[in-house]
Amino acid sequence: MIKITNLEKHFGSWKDRVSIFENTNFSLGVWEFIAVVWPSWSGKSTFLNILSGIDREYQWSVIIWNDEISHLPDSKMTTFRGKNISYIFQNFKLIENLT
Repeated sequence: MIKITNLEKHFGSWKDRVSIFENTNFSLGVWEFIAVVWPSWSGKSTFLNILSGIDREYQWSVIIWNDEISHLPDSKMTTFRGKNISYIFQNFKLIENLT
């Protein structure tokens, strides 16, 4: 189960601030599946980075399997991610010789 409550994510300063998510709520039950199909530059990668704990600069609550991951220290988030999350990056920056 995944549950996001009151998610807010912004880029830029207050003057040039761009809101990606404002007061966003989302839940996905056990055995439910989704496809994230939004237009380009609409926050798909940001959303997945938040769900996986890669992006930690947001507000407020992300719960996966009844574990509140929003405020886990980096070491515990790394352990949680290793046991519970699989992620395929859209950029191959981790392996220099791939294009």
